[in-house]
Amino acid sequence: MTQDELDDALRPAVKEALAERDAASAEQQVTATTPPVGITSRMVFAIVLLAIAGFTLVTIYVLADTTDVTLRSGIVKSWDWAFAMAIGYILGSSAGSRNKERHP
Repeated sequence: MTQDELDDALRPAVKEALAERDAASAEQQVTATTPPVGITSRMVFAIVLLAIAGFTLVTIYVLADTTDVTLRSGIVKSWDWAFAMAIGYILGSSAGSRNKERHP
């Protein structure tokens, strides 16, 4: 049997093996990017809004009714950190998306 005959005989088996590997890889990618079952983006949005509203109410209470400077300072610092993290996340996500579009 010559090398060409051997190549022709193995070619269908190799193609089938590659197709199976590609199908498995595609399934893994879908599984990795699928969010957990039952959690929708609306649910996440609602939970975030509830957390912000709750912290806002606590902030109003502390700033209105407490004379403790340490507690008031801690609340203000918490808002400062929250906004800094939000802005960093937004800017970081924007930069990451921009880089992803430039380098496919």
